[in-house]
Amino acid sequence: MADATRRPALRLLLIAAAALILYLPGLGKPALWEPDEGRYAEIAREMYLSGDYVTPRDNFVRYFEKPPLVYWCETAAIAIFGVDEFAIRLPVALFSVAQVVVTAMLAEAMFGEACAILAALALGLSPLFFGFARFATLDPPLAFFMTAALGAFYMAARSDDFGSATGRRWFIAAVSLLALRFYAGRLLCFGSYSRAARPKFQGCRGSPRSSCTVRSRFHGSCWRLIAIPVSSNSFSSTNTCSDTW
Repeated sequence: MADATRRPALRLLLIAAAALILYLPGLGKPALWEPDEGRYAEIAREMYLSGDYVTPRDNFVRYFEKPPLVYWCETAAIAIFGVDEFAIRLPVALFSVAQVVVTAMLAEAMFGEACAILAALALGLSPLFFGFARFATLDPPLAFFMTAALGAFYMAARSDDFGSATGRRWFIAAVSLLALRFYAGRLLCFGSYSRAARPKFQGCRGSPRSSCTVRSRFHGSCWRLIAIPVSSNSFSSTNTCSDTW
């Protein structure tokens, strides 16, 4: 039993180590790319210098176009490693590593060990994913929280009952990850949980997949579990806001 518990954990640890080896070497060597990397780096630098972790500023002008989670992570990296390219890019690289691990976990839960390894390889070695893992922008944190939220929701749905203790824990984890996802990017997610939205799985245990039937009581209440995208521009009339407010 202990071996069965250790094996998945060891496998995920090895996947994380491989992703770190893939993304971290030479992370701080290239100069910052303009405009995105330079802008986010300057916001984090000014946040660190001023000690104001509530109001992002770019060139000392209030900048409310994006939520602050990535700035906070970059500021923490600056506090540890100093102001350089490595510190600015490190949080994004770590979010990318975490997404590879979460993808492997979800693939293993759905299809087994072999698929977990293949999914991690497919994502981790994707050229576009590799490029964004070494580029200081908001997309990798967004992708991580969305992937993790969908994975948690899947784990809630595959439990014996959506309303069980296990199902509720996974559902709360999914909603929490969606909330964190709002702090990382421009998509605002609303979700609610209702008794009518609990899917009922029948015939799934001990029967062939072809005969497995699923009854889901979503119908009119399914909209409550849908993430509704709302541009952050709804909350600010301009992209940059002057300190003369």
